[in-house]
Amino acid sequence: MWIFAPQFAEYQKQRPSSSRAVKAAVPPKLDEFCIFIVRYYIRAWFSAACSANAPRNDLDLYKALAKETNKAIRESGLKALGRHMWYLSEVTVGLALFDDEMPLEEKRNVVANLRSIQRNLHPRFASRRLT
Repeated sequence: MWIFAPQFAEYQKQRPSSSRAVKAAVPPKLDEFCIFIVRYYIRAWFSAACSANAPRNDLDLYKALAKETNKAIRESGLKALGRHMWYLSEVTVGLALFDDEMPLEEKRNVVANLRSIQRNLHPRFASRRLT
């Protein structure tokens, strides 16, 4: 569906403005949705294939959305992204260590932070130590 939104929005601009039925069928925020897709979603979608890059990509997307000047896009995007942050934890953030684009110094910081975290995870992981 999202792939067709820009074409649909452009088609609507070419239609005569007197068509009430067509106007009623257009979602009210279609233009903002198209802006969101072009500025943020397409890049995130195509970079999601590599799980090692996921923590950095999610952080980059969050930072970009936080700087968005359009309030509706910013709030909707951050809200939607927030629903998908449940999987970022002490366990899964370790994937960032395999990210080829992450600088070595940042990887060292990740390891240092992981070592300093209290091990209050699931009992299965409580006895494990990062070395």
